[in-house]
Order: sequence, then C-alpha cells, then structure tokens
Amino acid sequence: MSPNDWAQGRVTLSERGELQSPGAPTAPPEGALLRRSQGGEREAFRLLYEQHAPDLLRFLRRLLGDASAAEDALQETFLRVHGALAAIDPERPLRPYLLRVARNVGIAALRRAKGAHDLPPAMAD
Repeated sequence: MSPNDWAQGRVTLSERGELQSPGAPTAPPEGALLRRSQGGEREAFRLLYEQHAPDLLRFLRRLLGDASAAEDALQETFLRVHGALAAIDPERPLRPYLLRVARNVGIAALRRAKGAHDLPPAMAD
C-alpha cells in the first residue's frame, strides 16, 4: 500500500477499524454470524470464536495472571456462550456480552483458586 492508496479510496477501514483494500475478503457481519450460529452452523460459531478469542484471552490473562488458567477460562467462556446462543440478541454488539461472561468465569476461577489456598493441604487436591 502506498500513501496515495488512502487518498484515492483504494484503502478503507473495516468495521473493526482495520485498514483493508477493496476486494479483500471480509468477515460477515457479527449479527449475521450470530444468527447463523443460533441456527446451528458450527462454522459461524468458529468464526465468532476466531474474531473474539484473542482479545478475550488477553483480558483473562490480565485478570487471572496465569496463561494456563486464562486458556481454561476462555474455553469455559465460549462453552457458556454456546449454551446461551438462543438468548443472545444478534442486533446488539456481542463483545460486551462476551467480556461480561469472561469476567464472570474469571472471577469464579479466582474464587476457586483462593478457596483452594484457604483449605488444609490434604483437602486442596
């Protein structure tokens, strides 16, 4: 891309604010993916996962302070989201909902970890 590409309209911003060239493949809108996921299309849910997992994993790593626990919490987050697909409004942004679920999963993991440290060693296992 040259600096003139932007000025000449050969480069635009995607919905996520990323530079893209016209004709470049774009992801379907999030609401459409959510509706397809609600209809049972596994590929649509995989695309939603791919779009949101990196940001959620970073969030969970900061919250939990442990990469392995964050990965477990990410999987739990998407399991919960998958189980609640029917209740999610495809007309509303998905990211705030995902962050709330991830936060709740992360807090539950922190509570479990704290509780395990408060138990006598024989009971912590």
